[in-house]
Amino acid sequence: MRLRDSIITVALLLVISGTAMLGCGGRPSLANMTADQLYEAGLKHYNEEKYLQSIDYFQAIVFNYPGESVVDTAQYYLALSYLG
Repeated sequence: MRLRDSIITVALLLVISGTAMLGCGGRPSLANMTADQLYEAGLKHYNEEKYLQSIDYFQAIVFNYPGESVVDTAQYYLALSYLG
């Protein structure tokens, strides 16, 4: 009976570990993206009604690229994302 319990415990730990590893892929680093790439990704998420994800991209533009021409539009979509 103890061997069976040990096997079940190890199997459960492997399943839990594997599940945790699957979630580690993540999205690309926002710091390595240009303002245009951030805008396109944010707009894609906005159009898919993934508003919480689009907020991250539009916020990154507003905070990190204040002189870019896309900032005004990003602020607009940031507000719409919060509204959504």
